[in-house]
Amino acid sequence: MTALLEKARKLNSLMQRGGKVSFNEVADLLRDLTSCNTYVVANDGTVLGYGLQDGFECDVMRGLVLDNMKFPHPYMEFVNSMEETHSNISHKQHMCSFDESKVCKYGEKRTTIIPIRGNRERIGTLILARYDRDFNDDDLLLGEYAAAVIGIQLLHNREAAMEERIRKEAVIKIAFTTLSFSEWEAIVGILTELKSNEGILIASKVADRLNITRSVIVNAMRKFQSAGLIETKSLGMKGTYIKIRNEYLLDEIKKHAKEVSPDIRLNSDFSPGSYDRDYWNHHRSSKY
Repeated sequence: MTALLEKARKLNSLMQRGGKVSFNEVADLLRDLTSCNTYVVANDGTVLGYGLQDGFECDVMRGLVLDNMKFPHPYMEFVNSMEETHSNISHKQHMCSFDESKVCKYGEKRTTIIPIRGNRERIGTLILARYDRDFNDDDLLLGEYAAAVIGIQLLHNREAAMEERIRKEAVIKIAFTTLSFSEWEAIVGILTELKSNEGILIASKVADRLNITRSVIVNAMRKFQSAGLIETKSLGMKGTYIKIRNEYLLDEIKKHAKEVSPDIRLNSDFSPGSYDRDYWNHHRSSKY
């Protein structure tokens, strides 16, 4: 019991040291404490962190999982079907867990699957794998404690990500209020030219296509750059390099266009349809 408490304290100390803790660190520590391969996995199979014992890594695991940082879908269906902790799961005739045409090079593999929960929902899984002996009660207690601690961190990460998204979307909406109608057309025109998150823009071409002045395009880009939504770099005669810094900008452009005019039509490349300038100005001043 003393040894188990000491291991639990080491896990607790790692999580409470301050700052963001990586799941690789958690997996490495749990690997050392339980002498097994450890994987922290999201519900969709994404590997959030892992720790491998020396000498216990195979080409199949590396090629199918670790190189992609994701467990195969069929395997995750099996994992997610387990609502409670299942320990010492073995495969028939020592076959590989990911390729049933191959025999596991390490013999009888024992796998323990521990669901990670938060706010009464499954938010991930802790997978432990060992090749030389079964997991005992102490291993399972430590694993379930680690899963609880990881669950808290996952919830914190989710909350932080949501707050960051709300902040970034708010910045976009505020930036919209600074645009004139012509500048709004310019922004949509710029996105039409880029067709992705970065590219080279020739302002005169956009100006000619939209029948607006080049200065309108420059002003629109300056406003968005000041808001931190894009970054720009002059390439001289070649044009201007533009990179979108706010990953929610394209979605908000589409959403805002629909709010401004329900009849608007945005093509897949964000090309603008017809707008009502009076409606734009009224909507912009009344909504914000």
